[in-house]
Amino acid sequence: MSVMEDTRNTAPISPGAPSTDGPAAASPVCHYSPQVQEFLDFLKFEKHFSDYTVKCYGADLMQFARFLVNGHDNPEHAVDFQQADAHLMACDALKVREYLAYMFSRRYSKSTTARKLASLRSFYRFNVRRQRLETNPLSTV
Repeated sequence: MSVMEDTRNTAPISPGAPSTDGPAAASPVCHYSPQVQEFLDFLKFEKHFSDYTVKCYGADLMQFARFLVNGHDNPEHAVDFQQADAHLMACDALKVREYLAYMFSRRYSKSTTARKLASLRSFYRFNVRRQRLETNPLSTV
């Protein structure tokens, strides 16, 4: 492998997922709900965000979706994508505040919390502009 080759993974591989080499490598493993994936595509292709930023935003949004569905963000408790989208789109400011309290209780750093909030703000702003939501639940947070 040359020094110039990128050795980073662009998406985490879940247990039991196909390997990233060989013929199955052509079909990527989906890690995001449809609403989240559409937002991430917007960030990548229209806003030209870096792959790393897009990956982090996706992880932040799916962590929030797990929190909304399960009351915690344990990645071992998988969330159905349709359920994740339904909870994300029905979110209100109270749930966001509960998530902030949850992150505080888990001792997330201020910079991590700020990035996660930026991910959420951007996602909800995107959906308001696409007229999927009437109000942004983060507008009062």
